[in-house]
Amino acid sequence: MPASTLDTSSSPRCPICSQKMSAKLASWSYYCPHCDYWGSSLQPVTQLLGKDDFLSRREGQDNPIDFLDELRTENFRACIQHISKLMPAGAKSLLEVGCGAGLFLAEAEAAGISSLGIEAYQAMAQRGLKQGRTIRIGFFPNCLDENERFGAIVFNDVFEHLPDAVGILNVCKRHLENGGLLVLNLPNSSGLFYRVASLLYRIGIHGPWDRLWQKMFFTPHLHYFSSQSLELLCLGSDFEAATPTIGLKSVRIPGLWARIRANPKTTLLQSMVTYVGAVILTKVTSFFEPDCIMRIFRKPH
Repeated sequence: MPASTLDTSSSPRCPICSQKMSAKLASWSYYCPHCDYWGSSLQPVTQLLGKDDFLSRREGQDNPIDFLDELRTENFRACIQHISKLMPAGAKSLLEVGCGAGLFLAEAEAAGISSLGIEAYQAMAQRGLKQGRTIRIGFFPNCLDENERFGAIVFNDVFEHLPDAVGILNVCKRHLENGGLLVLNLPNSSGLFYRVASLLYRIGIHGPWDRLWQKMFFTPHLHYFSSQSLELLCLGSDFEAATPTIGLKSVRIPGLWARIRANPKTTLLQSMVTYVGAVILTKVTSFFEPDCIMRIFRKPH
């Protein structure tokens, strides 16, 4: 995928406390010490995405990122178990924003939860539609009717890619039923991988930091939250905490090589070094905060 672009015209403000942030580490990454929040000036995608080089190389496959399926399925099933217990009585359906080909939707439907997905990546959405998933191609919330309401709105590795985090939360409140759930599954800035990447950047090794922020992809990360900053953000937008922080798996050795090689600009040697480093880190992650977390918040009755 083509690299993202930078906006260096001004320093962004923290979405939690609104204070202006200073660049930290890279010229495009910013930090708010008051809220433990990280942001970037990388530019998000604003148009529907068609095919790219990566998908073209995997033409004919039902799911071009199938190397992530087992990891995601395990996490999704854990997520759905929590949603099933907490969803308000009588809630009719669930919405997943950025559903890809609909793997989470399939798991939710298997658990008896009627589900709708929204996906801006046309090639992935078409794959899901062919498999019988209910998906609208477009952006959230533009392709929703104003009066549509859901028992849960889910962001699986998507919320951190969206600009205006506070605005997104306000939109979610409008489209959630009273007592409805906001489910956020995203990477953790207090996790081991993030800490190691920031340490490597300080000694001149920039690749892991760039990769964690997906600087080289169409859809870079615009935010990195810790459990603390995520809770501050959501409570500040008048949501209530429905669960404590739940750790999810972020890496499985099977499929890891294909995941690393998904970036065509990474050399074979760089990929090998990244792979070996990731394997080593997975052996010690149990001693640190999880690299991927899930939080569930509730719209007050």
